Amino acid sequence: MKKRFLSLALVLYCTHASAENFAPQLKGKRLILENAACAGWTFDPSGRFTDWRNEGDCAGTAGDYKSRWHVQWLDNDNLVLTETERSDEKMPPRNFVYQVVSINGRTVKLKEFWTGWGEHRPSITTFTIR
Repeated sequence: MKKRFLSLALVLYCTHASAENFAPQLKGKRLILENAACAGWTFDPSGRFTDWRNEGDCAGTAGDYKSRWHVQWLDNDNLVLTETERSDEKMPPRNFVYQVVSINGRTVKLKEFWTGWGEHRPSITTFTIR
């Protein structure tokens, strides 16, 4: 039993120790949703903030609206995005919890963990760096 525990601990430690640090790779990058013209995240060069832009906002019909989100890295590949502007005084800020699955060339895959009501499985969303 003790050997199993030590083996599991060693595997988890090695896996975490070898994890790639994705935070610097996203600083200053614009991630466009797959099959979108311009909707997606734009990470600030400081890495502390990101802006979300919807597809309709890109066409100019809704102006140049972007929502600002605070970026908090939990570790090398997991991050929490928290909205910075209150849309309703009675509601808490919205959050996104992501795991960076991979960055290959200009393709970024993020696994989103649901933080709202109800049960939803994590989903993987693909973005292109522009």
